[in-house]
Amino acid sequence: MRLSPTTCYYLRKLLNQSLRKREDVTVSQWGESVDRLANLPEVLQCLYTSEVEISTATQKLENLVLLHQGIARQTFLYTDRAQELIKLEKQILWLLGFQNAEV
Repeated sequence: MRLSPTTCYYLRKLLNQSLRKREDVTVSQWGESVDRLANLPEVLQCLYTSEVEISTATQKLENLVLLHQGIARQTFLYTDRAQELIKLEKQILWLLGFQNAEV
């Protein structure tokens, strides 16, 4: 399973907005460096070892992005939803290997 183009676009947009520290934007495995902001499917292949793990992470990202989009639309009406957005962003960043990133 691969990330949809719409999800990749949304994730790149979210990453560009969320990441304050740009030092950790590449992941290195087997001597190769992958830009986490540019090539998300390749990042998933580097971070997860099996096809099952990649598929699971992809599905989680797809679901989290859909939730994030829905809640982001509602924050104009309900300001108390901002904490939910932060929680979702942290989960997304974690899945993409940004364990130490601040939202």
